[in-house]
Amino acid sequence: MTRELLTRREYLAELNRQLRSHPAYVEGMHFVASPGLDPDTATGIDWVLPDGVAPPQDLFPMIAAEVHATYSVQADALLPMPPPRQ
Repeated sequence: MTRELLTRREYLAELNRQLRSHPAYVEGMHFVASPGLDPDTATGIDWVLPDGVAPPQDLFPMIAAEVHATYSVQADALLPMPPPRQ
């Protein structure tokens, strides 16, 4: 089965769409391009948490793995995930 191919922008949008639909989602959590906020020039992906919210254990890497299992991602869009923040 052929999987849909995502661009960098589509990849970032899909990460955030799946994050918002996860039961552990808290308003204000989101993935961002890094450094800077432009997916076309980013070299990585980071995440943002609202003040006072601890990152759920492995939530962000798990969402990224689900997106990669569902979609093909352009080779230059395979942006590394940072280690989970403590």
